[in-house]
Amino acid sequence: MGYQDLAAGEYARVTQGLWTPTISATANAGAHTYTSERMGWYYKIGSYVHLHFCCAMAKDPTISGDILLVGLPFTLKNDLGYIAGGAISSYNGFNLPTNFEQLGLQATRNNNYLNFTFSGRGGILVANHTHISTGITVRGNISYQTN
Repeated sequence: MGYQDLAAGEYARVTQGLWTPTISATANAGAHTYTSERMGWYYKIGSYVHLHFCCAMAKDPTISGDILLVGLPFTLKNDLGYIAGGAISSYNGFNLPTNFEQLGLQATRNNNYLNFTFSGRGGILVANHTHISTGITVRGNISYQTN
């Protein structure tokens, strides 16, 4: 394998911008109180997107269901079997279940959100509202492809 230069028109397809990361859930999103530490930025090169984010909030106790990071600036690719993910660089306020050592992000095709997931000796588990304390802070990055 080698490398290939971008075609002449590809340079025009490089964009960057800001987005607002939001914590939500599948059953009831809740009305959380966010701190000033809520920001996101992205780089898009052709159909490839790379995001960075930080989100800190006080949890609304009415939140319920699986925990989501919503508001991605572009919808994920819609190919059968396409899965994207993200890495969490630091976090606070997530209660990791026994046999799970890592917090991550995972998404499936044609969505603009990611599920928070735990992984470790227990396999992979989608995080739900019982896994977060009264306040959380999470920082990370995500890479994915659009259509």
